[in-house]
Amino acid sequence: MAELKVFSVISSISSMLREGRAVPLSGLVMVNKQRMEQLLDELESSLDPDLDRAEKLLSRERELLQRIDDQRIEVETKAATEARTMVDEANKAAQKTRLTAQKEAEEAVANARAQAESELQRAAEQAQQIITNAQNHANRMLADAQNQAAQMVAQDTITLTAKKYAEDIRNAAQADCDRLNDETLGSLHRMLEHADISLATQLDALRTLRQQLGATYSEEDMEGYDDGGYPEEGYAE
Repeated sequence: MAELKVFSVISSISSMLREGRAVPLSGLVMVNKQRMEQLLDELESSLDPDLDRAEKLLSRERELLQRIDDQRIEVETKAATEARTMVDEANKAAQKTRLTAQKEAEEAVANARAQAESELQRAAEQAQQIITNAQNHANRMLADAQNQAAQMVAQDTITLTAKKYAEDIRNAAQADCDRLNDETLGSLHRMLEHADISLATQLDALRTLRQQLGATYSEEDMEGYDDGGYPEEGYAE
């Protein structure tokens, strides 16, 4: 930027005062009057144009600063808008993930419950079949014993022997029936225990999945869920 003329004239005046001859015993100096008047005229004539140019430079500077400030505000506004958009998209993605995980967990629980009920039903049917077979076997043995006893009773000489033999057969049939009943109940107990263990294992896996999913959400997202990641009001039936 070119130097303002007024500064140049003032510099020339200062040089004349420094280089002027000092008047003895005073603080005065001797200068060229004609040259000084010429410099003062130049200073007066150049003051207004220089002020105008300075004002224009200041105006340009203010415009440049305003433009920079406007650009800063635009950039900040755009950045804030993009940040809000990213946060909204992240919240939507998190909500979608949580809903998907909840749906998968509910489906897993429903499948585990259905599987357990199926195993219990099958175990009950098998137990009932075993008990029915045992009862039929005992009934057949008792009928055979009664038939044999009836045939033996017809013979007076072996009446007591027939009764004792029939009683032995009946006791053996009852013992077989009791044994089969105990075995059936034990088998049913083992099957129920196995189904309970299987259901508990699947529920533990679901609880772990819930806890892992709960760690990615904020406290606001986990509101309504317990420490294990399950809904406090339970799943809808």
